[in-house]
Amino acid sequence: MSTRVRHSMTSAVLVGACTVLGAGLLLAAVAVPLVGATDPSLPVTAGPSAPAVSWSTQVIPCLKDVTLPDGSRCEPAADAPSWPPGTPLPVTMTGASQWQLLGDGDLTERLLGTAPQWAALAAVGLAVLLLLPVVRTWSQARPFAPGNAARLAAAAGVLGLGWLLATALPPVAAAHRLGHVRSWSTGPSDPGLPLPTGWLVPALHPTWWPLAFVALVLVLALATRRGARLAADTEGLV
Repeated sequence: MSTRVRHSMTSAVLVGACTVLGAGLLLAAVAVPLVGATDPSLPVTAGPSAPAVSWSTQVIPCLKDVTLPDGSRCEPAADAPSWPPGTPLPVTMTGASQWQLLGDGDLTERLLGTAPQWAALAAVGLAVLLLLPVVRTWSQARPFAPGNAARLAAAAGVLGLGWLLATALPPVAAAHRLGHVRSWSTGPSDPGLPLPTGWLVPALHPTWWPLAFVALVLVLALATRRGARLAADTEGLV
């Protein structure tokens, strides 16, 4: 078997594997907000008008003339009619002042709230498909083929956009759900109290490490562009 044939077979296998991988990631991205297997994480934190809160496993707001479960009181406190005494806020704790909203949301909230999952899958899948010609030329020992630098730059842009969506959309979903949050109710005749304005606000908790991959792909794009120019200059001298 000649070297050219082996290179062609290797290139075909690599391109085929990357095609399957990219398409699979895109399909998984579509499925994430639809199948309901992943609960959306809607990040919130205490707002500027929130009363001081007490927590152990639950977050309970401080109310005037109401003692906490341990018999103590705290300040600042809100008016007692604002919220049922002793009723926890509909959140789970993910940090000292970082909470996640509870409750089943609609499709919009699920779509926005699961952005860290589907945006990452979609961005990586699309980037892989964009880089198929790059994989083909690299496997053929032509790393500086025309268009490779632009494709790498486009892949970096797609990955950066995926990070931006994954970071920005969950707080949007949290803001949507905050408009519908009520205290626990006993039945249809007891709708519960609405959450007072400003007690909870959407929180932005960016994860920075994915930007390292964006920077790496961008550096590869710049290096490939530089290499292509040097290769063109070298050919012109021959």
